[in-house]
Amino acid sequence: MVKIKDVIRRDISTGKYAENGRLPGVRELALRYDCSRGTISNALRELSEQGFVRTEHGRGTFLAEGGNFLKRRSTRMVGAALLRHSWMEHMESLRDEYLRDGWFISLYCSSDDMQNPEAERHFLELALAQDFAGVILTGTPLTPLNSDLYLSLRQAGMKIVHLTHYKENMSGEATILPDYRMAGAIACSAAARNKKRFAVIRVNGFCPPSTTLRLEGVRTMSRALRMEQLPDLMLSGGERITPENEAQLVQFFKTAGPLSELALLADDCATLRDLRLWMEKRGIPAELPFMISMSDTHWSKREMNYIGFDYRQSLRLAMDYITDEKIKPLDPFHRVLDPELHLIKETIQIK
Repeated sequence: MVKIKDVIRRDISTGKYAENGRLPGVRELALRYDCSRGTISNALRELSEQGFVRTEHGRGTFLAEGGNFLKRRSTRMVGAALLRHSWMEHMESLRDEYLRDGWFISLYCSSDDMQNPEAERHFLELALAQDFAGVILTGTPLTPLNSDLYLSLRQAGMKIVHLTHYKENMSGEATILPDYRMAGAIACSAAARNKKRFAVIRVNGFCPPSTTLRLEGVRTMSRALRMEQLPDLMLSGGERITPENEAQLVQFFKTAGPLSELALLADDCATLRDLRLWMEKRGIPAELPFMISMSDTHWSKREMNYIGFDYRQSLRLAMDYITDEKIKPLDPFHRVLDPELHLIKETIQIK
């Protein structure tokens, strides 16, 4: 649990009390932070001992150094809140390398909490309280977004770098982003090599920004190549083909035309894998349509065509950003990861 002292310190660091150089009284602070006056008094005493505030008897509590909040101290610790099946596994393999250089990396797998915004907020607040130099983040796209928190942490002197889109417009953030639009365009271009028509396979429910951007790339390229686009296949049930899906799929393959002229583009590997297994079970030749996933996971690299990114490179770039003292937390910082087309028989890097 985050201590009241650390919450007050964060608010001081972000300039919340900088306007008049002093904090409200103990009673008002207790109401504001929903705790006892004794807890506030203890927190102020600790903050005074650490040099963040000074208390003058009969006058109140003031910010140190004449009302200007102190420059944030930072340690050689980095937080990493990452998704599984991509960044997380690579960062686990890089930890020892950075530890030998004197950098400790604290990992949090956001997949375990289904990218819960509150769990992410808790991790970030702990990172600030423990003086982390920065956090590498695959930020949650779920509401309520933590945009204001990201900004306040950067204003407090902690670097936050995003490795994927938590919203479509990422201007103003420090980013190392996969080019999802290009990934969709390349998948469509690969499908057009010897296929005349295509359909996109998606899962019903929340549509993250990465999916939206990939679909934009598909639409743009399909228009340029004049490919015939069939209606999207909207499946339910995540990684399983439900009875409802079965009826939809049977109807789709009845009306899709010759399979040898068809391409199927999936937004994720799991959906494409389950579709292929279903086709084989129903006796539908899964080798006839061209099938490609517009995202990748580790197991997909052995089993299917897919568009991938160099996640290891993105993590190294993120660590370079955080450990470079010449770059300040609010400085502009943007890098783009080029997609790679991985076909079962070849790999093509897109530059």
